[in-house]
Amino acid sequence: MPRRWSSSKTLKVEKVVAGSSDAVINVRAQKAGRYEFFSTNTTRRPRRPRGRDKGRCACRLIIVFREVFEAGLIVGIVLAVTRSVPHRNQWIGGGVLAGVLAPCVVAMFASALSNLFAEWGRSCSTR
Repeated sequence: MPRRWSSSKTLKVEKVVAGSSDAVINVRAQKAGRYEFFSTNTTRRPRRPRGRDKGRCACRLIIVFREVFEAGLIVGIVLAVTRSVPHRNQWIGGGVLAGVLAPCVVAMFASALSNLFAEWGRSCSTR
């Protein structure tokens, strides 16, 4: 679980550290004295500013519509070109089905894949 480390108001330092990991916090030169750091849990998600997401939904819908339209065009062109090929509907239907199912399978295992490649990336970056 991530922890947020904060300093006293004089240092004005705050850092979020992943659970069971080390962190280095650099601060500028200070007057002699004692400066406290304290930890708080960060189990809640950061709040998104309201009002900034109004136009994003329409943009997302336009992008999805454009992608589906492009896929339909490509399938239509392939169907038109392969009129004389026997069993073309089975081949093209299989390709469309594979194109829909493959991303669904990847999405189901996305968190496992993310954790797998995150460890791999850390080992490559420390060499």
